[in-house]
Amino acid sequence: GRRYEEFGGTCSYFGKPHASHFEACLKILSLDKSRVAHVGDSLQHDIAGANAAGIDSIFIVGGIHRKDLGVGLGTIPKEEKLHKLFDSTGEQPTHVVPLLRY
Repeated sequence: GRRYEEFGGTCSYFGKPHASHFEACLKILSLDKSRVAHVGDSLQHDIAGANAAGIDSIFIVGGIHRKDLGVGLGTIPKEEKLHKLFDSTGEQPTHVVPLLRY
């Protein structure tokens, strides 16, 4: 989309991390954002989108950033490592869990 815009085209963005995606879901489900938490493993997509929409977020450590954090599956790294990763992306989740199993 960005390349198309460079050529003068117009794009409409929808989906993570754009707040409109989260707001549309809340509207369809008739839920207030205070009753919702978005669960995801991507700081740049899941957590950034939830933050943009003002929704609580639950960051899954055992996802795509696991190797960045240097932890085994199902473990939580030391707070310093988490904060370093969060600071590097500019995104701060509301909650952190090691793994999601359903």
